[in-house]
Amino acid sequence: MGLAKTTIETTKKLIEGVEAVPELYILGKPEATVFAFASDVLNVYALGEKMKALRWYIDSQHLPPCLHMTVSPAHASIVEPFLADLREAVEEVAKLKAEDITGDAAMYGMIGSMPDRAMAKDFAVQYLSDLYRVH
Repeated sequence: MGLAKTTIETTKKLIEGVEAVPELYILGKPEATVFAFASDVLNVYALGEKMKALRWYIDSQHLPPCLHMTVSPAHASIVEPFLADLREAVEEVAKLKAEDITGDAAMYGMIGSMPDRAMAKDFAVQYLSDLYRVH
């Protein structure tokens, strides 16, 4: 099977798997191998952190808060393990209280709620500068 066909089929399987989780939904109608998903009932940044703890790295995005995936042919072999871990992570995140959300999930949520986007940029630049400062 060609790489493009493999990637498109893998993307469709991932999207269908995400859509099968009641707490999640796909943004838009992706026609390529990039998609994002969000939730009206879960903190998606906490979900991203939980997935990171399970060794899955999903990009966090703002406006709206969501998790973003770029699919490649290499992902064809991980669809079922990824979706199983996603379902587990959703169950765990659903139990969290707002005060339980810390780390990058709290930072992304705070930046996303800032009404002044220039202030959000300044905060993010300072945070990254502090994070990667050589001592």
